[in-house]
Amino acid sequence: MEDIMHIQSLFLRRVVSAVIGKAIQKAGYKANVLLNDLRVTHADKNKNVRVHLDIDAEMSEAELVNLLEKAGIV
Repeated sequence: MEDIMHIQSLFLRRVVSAVIGKAIQKAGYKANVLLNDLRVTHADKNKNVRVHLDIDAEMSEAELVNLLEKAGIV
């Protein structure tokens, strides 16, 4: 059996965008977030979850560098 969640409506995308934005703010970053697409697929046979997330985020260059440094990318 396979479960699929696909959020397409503007209302729910805005709700999820707000939640993601709040999580980013709690982490100490300032960014405007817009969720474009979210798809989650779960199959019982392999117990893996596949997540496709398409987000646009707008932040200052300094915030981006800070975020990348904290993630160990730069």
